[in-house]
Amino acid sequence: MAKEHVKRKMSGKEQVFWGKYAEKLAKYGVSGRNAEWHVRRAQEFVYGLDGLKLNAVSSAYLDSYLDVLGRTPGFRKRVTH
Repeated sequence: MAKEHVKRKMSGKEQVFWGKYAEKLAKYGVSGRNAEWHVRRAQEFVYGLDGLKLNAVSSAYLDSYLDVLGRTPGFRKRVTH
C-alpha cells in the first residue's frame, strides 16, 4: 500500500467520498471499530491503485487483491483486534 496518503490531508472530495462510505457501512449495521477497520482496508486498496481509477477496477482485479490479502501472514490476526 502506498503510505503517501497518510502524510497529507485529504482533499474535500476525498473527505466526502469516505464520509459517504462510512454512511453506507452504517446503513448495513457496521459501526464503531468495525467501521474504522473497513474504512482503513478500503483506503489501503484505493490508495494502492497507483493511478488506476476506482471505477476502472475489474472484479477480477479485486478478487486477486483480496486473495493476496487473505494469504498475508498475520492478516486474520489483525482483523480480530
